Amino acid sequence: MKNALKLGGIYGIISTIIGLGYPMIMGLESMFNWKIMLGSMVVGLIIFIVLGRKMIRPSEGDNTLYYGEALKYLFVAAIVGNTISSVSSVAMYNGNEKIEEAFEKYTLETQEATLKMAMNLAGASEEEMAVEMEELHERIESGEVPLATFPFSWAALPMTILSSIFAALILALISAIFVKKT
Repeated sequence: MKNALKLGGIYGIISTIIGLGYPMIMGLESMFNWKIMLGSMVVGLIIFIVLGRKMIRPSEGDNTLYYGEALKYLFVAAIVGNTISSVSSVAMYNGNEKIEEAFEKYTLETQEATLKMAMNLAGASEEEMAVEMEELHERIESGEVPLATFPFSWAALPMTILSSIFAALILALISAIFVKKT
């Protein structure tokens, strides 16, 4: 279990560095780009698997590590790492106006794209879509339809950590396939 906690700490620090690096190198808009998000998840998964193989696999004696055992250790490590990364992200980005604006823009674009897709699936005309889009903007401005809660705030941290537990489970389930040794 000691190695799992150590793995989680290292993973959390690496995730924090990656999370800090993207906006510094690629700009704030990159934080909410789905391609960048997907790429960082894949990079995180690869790092987690490599570290897991080095730190969790037994090196002496009965050289077996079954899937369930690997999953147990990796899940704990992923929770620790994701919690470190979440708290660090809130500490770094809380109160940053530029990131809040970028997040609001991203959220608005997501809501607009969702509305367009739904209207297309319903067979709506361009005029109907324009009317609905205008109504969406009016409802957002009036506060009737809120934009999503800014994730890098101390108030949102408990929900961020809760959602990171589910992300940790997915990370551990996938990683354990490659870390196990039979």
